[in-house]
Amino acid sequence: PLPLPWMIAATALSGKYPLAVALVIWFQAGLEKRRTKLRLTTKMIERFGVNRQAGYRALAALEDAGLVTVDRKPGRCPLVSIREKRTTIGK
Repeated sequence: PLPLPWMIAATALSGKYPLAVALVIWFQAGLEKRRTKLRLTTKMIERFGVNRQAGYRALAALEDAGLVTVDRKPGRCPLVSIREKRTTIGK
């Protein structure tokens, strides 16, 4: 299941694609049964209707919001780790 506070924080981000990229990340986490070092491929984000450049901007927005950490290396897919988002619902 997707943590509600995490998803609320993702939906609050501006832009068209942060939520879509968040869903890609959680989908990948479910496939790999882990929340760390998830490869975010261009092919995967494009399957969700997001082009590479928009996907990387959305990933940066998720990172700036503290929802993920990203390990970037030139010429390689970014490795994404999901961070816990603890908030109180309704506050």
